[in-house]
Amino acid sequence: MAWQSARMRYFLGDLSATALASALAAVAAALAIPDSLPSLAGMLIGMALGTVLALPCTLVASQFLGMIEPMIQIMLGCMMAGMAEAMADSAGAALGLAAAAGLGSGCGIVACLSCAVADCVLRQERAE
Repeated sequence: MAWQSARMRYFLGDLSATALASALAAVAAALAIPDSLPSLAGMLIGMALGTVLALPCTLVASQFLGMIEPMIQIMLGCMMAGMAEAMADSAGAALGLAAAAGLGSGCGIVACLSCAVADCVLRQERAE
């Protein structure tokens, strides 16, 4: 039982760290990427910006959660958040900073849950 409660604490920590880092990446993309940029260019810049911001976020989260555990989720979430925010702005949505943070945090939650499902599937195959 203690193993399961510790695993749940780490999962919730990963989820929170990923959602927060992704919200930060989306807000940074909203501030840095002009709305007039074509969608493809904005996506590439948003992904690069998310990748750059994922490193310091991972280093901060690693102080509490370990280095390897949150790294992939934070990287995926930040990349997805930067791209999604750039696509929304280039489509004419012109999100405000609060909406960009909500979009980024949603991307982070999706990335974290996707990694958790993949981990669960891999663990089931190893148990057989």
